Amino acid sequence: MKILAIHDGHNASVCLLDNGEIIYASQEERYTNVKNQGGLPIRCLEFIDITFDLNSIDEIIFVGNSMTTSDWTRTSILHSYKNSDTILNTIKQKIKNNTMIYSLYQSKKNIRNKYPEVYFHAKTMEHHLCHASTAYFGLGNYDDEILVITADGDGDLKSATASIGYKGNLEEIMSMPTKDSLGRLYSYITYLYNMVPYEHEYKIMGLAPYCNDKEKIQECKLKLKKIIDFSDDNSLQWKYLGKYPSIQNAGKEIKDIFYNTRFDVMAAAIQEFVEEIVVEWITRLIGHTGIKKVALAGGLFMNVKANMLISEIKELEDIFIFPSCGDESNVFGAVWHRYFQKTKSYPKRLEHFYFGTEIEIVEEELLQEAKINHWIVQKKDNIEKEIASLLAQGEIVGRVKGSMEFGARSLGNRAILANPSIDGIVKTINEMIKGRDFWMPFAPSLLEEDLEKYFQVNSKVLDYDYMIFTAYSHPNIRKYAKNALHPYDFTGRPQAVKKNQNSDYYNLLQYYKDITGESLILNTSYNLHGLPMVANMEQALYVFQNSKLKFLALNNYLIKKNNV
Repeated sequence: MKILAIHDGHNASVCLLDNGEIIYASQEERYTNVKNQGGLPIRCLEFIDITFDLNSIDEIIFVGNSMTTSDWTRTSILHSYKNSDTILNTIKQKIKNNTMIYSLYQSKKNIRNKYPEVYFHAKTMEHHLCHASTAYFGLGNYDDEILVITADGDGDLKSATASIGYKGNLEEIMSMPTKDSLGRLYSYITYLYNMVPYEHEYKIMGLAPYCNDKEKIQECKLKLKKIIDFSDDNSLQWKYLGKYPSIQNAGKEIKDIFYNTRFDVMAAAIQEFVEEIVVEWITRLIGHTGIKKVALAGGLFMNVKANMLISEIKELEDIFIFPSCGDESNVFGAVWHRYFQKTKSYPKRLEHFYFGTEIEIVEEELLQEAKINHWIVQKKDNIEKEIASLLAQGEIVGRVKGSMEFGARSLGNRAILANPSIDGIVKTINEMIKGRDFWMPFAPSLLEEDLEKYFQVNSKVLDYDYMIFTAYSHPNIRKYAKNALHPYDFTGRPQAVKKNQNSDYYNLLQYYKDITGESLILNTSYNLHGLPMVANMEQALYVFQNSKLKFLALNNYLIKKNNV
């Protein structure tokens, strides 16, 4: 049985499941080369039609019960936040808070006629049910009761839910409306930094540890508690307490809280505020349900620093967070949930995140491009060993090989790799290609068996495979690993690589360890600043040509520039 799920909102995506196993998943951005491309994922659907045949698919599900009306460009997102406290937007939010009127409002804006056959007999699935299903079925523990928690900015008039998962079924026990959205608050503060909501929240999180003005931070947090807080000591819900109909209209109110506040205080205050609210909420939910095994999903849990603190909750027994758990991953939950509904069989749990296409090399075109640009191209019998040797020598290497990873994180197959001990390597990578903000750290990949050598591992975390948790590093490894850690608090966002997930990348790390005695390397995504990770040979060569990278390992070809 084949089930296709489609997400046509921000960062559009698809996922195709065949008899309980995911056989393809991708984001539209990888085909259009537009970061977080929204709307109907036409290019993904074209690929599925060519490769798997849309007519062979038994069921098609759209994520969310409401039809999207935005084109989800950066311009339209910024415009919506700019006008968030206008009278027109207040009226719009009141309309949206009436489910029946909102459904009619959305249906009249339906622009889904570009691919009409996809919509014939297609079903929809509620937004937060999809989030919950990614966490529950991705974990794949059906014998125990699981407390499944979701939180994001907005989806089908909800911003957070809690459910109990058992024997393949999910029962929602509470939800919070959009008007109380904690995710929206964080996103609005991202906007106040002249950054892009839904995209740059991680920059605020990365900036927060640098501020140590505890008095000013506390002042801001007390002001924030006046607009969002729990109604009493036993409540399972926080509420928006401000003077507007919804947190989505409260732009002026939020600006007033941070008037004349230093940028670093602002970042630290919102980060600590969100951490404290969410940790308290989950602690209360564990106490209320008596369930200590927890699975999380939704964009709020892309906050890896908050995730670390959640994992330290005393009452918690173990924790799983779905990787890259923004709206783009809802397609996984949709296909898994529907498969169980139809068959009463459990789908295959998440074991890796490499669901995209492999790089197809057209050797004649590669050699022609190399000739034009005066590159040296060599086909290697063991490209992983070559990369490890170059890294040990202090070189920076692009690696594009194997099935493309889904989501926001490089997991080694579309990656820029480096030795983290080299002085100035972060500045070099930024000047070469990445252009990241100076305060933002890069992340480490390492062999799974070496995880405890480098990091203070929390045994409650079920895996560190997907860069969704941070952990404190051990002091004795910081000199070596410094450029793959946060430079202020020495936390890292590790990818513990298992051989059964990615044998080629695992072997690369093992070769590097054989040479250096260390298996930890710096890993960041292979892309130009502001663009998504590459999906094909043309994009990979474009990035190489338009950066100052000296080496690119493209499948089994090692490409070297002569003029760098």
